[in-house]
Amino acid sequence: MNARKRVFRLPLSRSRIDADLHEEFRFHIEERIEQFVAEGMSREEAEREVERRFGDYETHRTLTRQIDEDTMHRRHRSERLRDIRREVTLAARTLRRTPGFTLIASLTLAIGLGATVAIFSVLDAVVLRPLAYRNADALVSVLHPAVVPGSGERRWGLSPGGYFFLRANNASLADLAMYRNTGFPVTNGGEAEMTQVAQVTASIFPVLQARPAAGRLLTEADDKPGAPKVVVLSHEFLQRRFGGDLAMVGRNLETSAGTFEIVGVAEPGLVLPMPGPFASTANLSGFGVDVWIPMQLNPAGPFYNNHPYVGIGRLKPGVAPAAAQRDLERLFARFPEVLPDVYSAKFVENYNFRIEASPLRDAVLGPKVPRVLWMLFAAVSLVLVIAAANVSNLFLVRMEARRREAAIRVALGADRVHMSTHYLAETLLLCIGAAIVGVGIAAAGLQLLMAVAPTDIPRLATSAIDGRAVTVALTVALALSLLLGLAPLLRRTTDLGVLREAGRGLSPSRGQRAVRNSLVIGQIALALMLLSAAGVMLRSFDRLRDVQPGFDATGVLTFEVSLPYTEF
Repeated sequence: MNARKRVFRLPLSRSRIDADLHEEFRFHIEERIEQFVAEGMSREEAEREVERRFGDYETHRTLTRQIDEDTMHRRHRSERLRDIRREVTLAARTLRRTPGFTLIASLTLAIGLGATVAIFSVLDAVVLRPLAYRNADALVSVLHPAVVPGSGERRWGLSPGGYFFLRANNASLADLAMYRNTGFPVTNGGEAEMTQVAQVTASIFPVLQARPAAGRLLTEADDKPGAPKVVVLSHEFLQRRFGGDLAMVGRNLETSAGTFEIVGVAEPGLVLPMPGPFASTANLSGFGVDVWIPMQLNPAGPFYNNHPYVGIGRLKPGVAPAAAQRDLERLFARFPEVLPDVYSAKFVENYNFRIEASPLRDAVLGPKVPRVLWMLFAAVSLVLVIAAANVSNLFLVRMEARRREAAIRVALGADRVHMSTHYLAETLLLCIGAAIVGVGIAAAGLQLLMAVAPTDIPRLATSAIDGRAVTVALTVALALSLLLGLAPLLRRTTDLGVLREAGRGLSPSRGQRAVRNSLVIGQIALALMLLSAAGVMLRSFDRLRDVQPGFDATGVLTFEVSLPYTEF
C-alpha cells in the first residue's frame, strides 16, 4: 500500500502547498460560517465572528506553510537518500554481472592512478613541500661561487673571516650562521658507534628557529674559544642510543674526540638542510644529525682562505632575497680591504670569486631536480589521460548496449536526476575501487623507485604515500567518475523508439561515433608522443654510456672515506 501511495502521489512543491493551504483554510472558514448562519446569525455577522475567532489569517497561513515546506524538504532528503542507496546497490549488482568490463576498466584506471600518485608523492616531498623549518621562506643560503681552473664552476662555502665580517656588518639578515658536517665515534654504554656530527656556530639555532626537547641548545657562551666542551643530542640519537632517557642531560658523552657535557636534546626532526661543500655526495638527500657541537672559532683570527662551511641566514622582516644579495655584494667588495691576507684582488679576479645569497630551498634542490620531476609528473599524467580515454571508450560502448535499459527507465518515469544518480553510482564505485587499488600500486611503485633512484635527489627519503597522496588519488577518481557518469546525459533526449525495435538498430549515431573516434585518435597521439620521448631518452642514455672517459675504466672502482676529526 505504501509503495502504491508513493508511486501515485504527486510530488510536493511550493505552489501545490500554497494551493492546498488556501483550499483547506477556506474550507474550514466556510464550514464555520455555515454553522453560525444555521444558529441564527446573518451571513455578515457570521463572517465577522469567524474572522474575530480565527485571528490573523496571513500569519497562520505563513506558519503553516513553513511547517509544510520543512516537511517537504525532509521528505525530499529522505527520498533522495533512499534513491541513492537503491542506485548504489543496483550499480554494484550491475558491475558484478559484468566482471570482464569491471576488471579491465578498474585495472586500467588503477595503473594510471598508481603511477600518477607515486610520482606526485616524490614531487610533493622534494619540490612542493617547504623545508622543515619554521618560517622557511625567510631562510637563505650564503655561498661563494668560484670558477676553479680545470674544474669549472663550483660553489664554495664561507670562510671564518668572511663569516665574522658579514655577520657583523650586513643590514639585511636578522642573523647569520654556518656549519660543517663531520663525525666521531661515541663510546658510552658499550660498543662504539660512528655518529653524524654537526659542528655549528651557536647562531644556527636562532636562524633555524629551533627549540629544545629537553635542557637547552647551544649559546654564544658555548661558542667562545676555550669554553667548556658541550654537546646537544638529537632526539632520534637519544632514542636510538640511550632509549630516550632524558636523564642523560647533564651527563657526559664519551667520544674519540674527548668528553663532552650533554646540555640538551634538540626537538624531533631537526636536521641540516644539506651537507657541506666538501662532504660526501652520498649525503645530498639532507644531512641527518646525531650530535651538535659548537665551532668555538676565534673572531680575532688567524684567518685562512678555506671555505668548508655552509652559510645560512634569516632575512629581516620585509627583506627580499634580492635585497640581501645586493647587501652582501656591497660587503663582499670590501674583502680585499678588510681581509688582505686572505683575499687578494688577483685571487678574486682569477677565480671569478663571488658571493651568492639565494633562497635556501633553491640551494637545496638546485635547478635540475624540480624540472626533471615536473617533466616526469607530466609524463605519468599523460598515461592517466590515456587510461581515462580508454575507459571512456569502454563506457561509451557499454552505454550503447544499455540504451534499451535507459529507455525503459525513462518510460517508467525516471527523470534526468534519477538517470544521473544511476550512472554516477556506477562510475563512482568503479573509480573509487580503482583509486584504492591504485594507492596500493603507488606504494609498491614508490618503494621500487626509491630503491633505484639516484642518491643525490634531495629529500627523496621523505617521500611516502601519505594523506596528501591519498587525497590526490580520491580527487582524481571523483573527477573521473563525474566525467564518465555525466557523459551519457549529454544526450538531450532518450530515444524511446528502441523499445519498438526489439533490440535491433542499436548502432551508435554519427555524433557518438565522432566522439569515440576522437578519443581513439587522442589516445594514439598521446601514446606516440610518450613513446617518442621514451625513445629519445633511451637513445641519449645509450650515447652517454658510449662516452669514453679517456682511460680504461674496466675493473676500476671509486669509494669515499670520511675521516673523523680528533680535535674540536
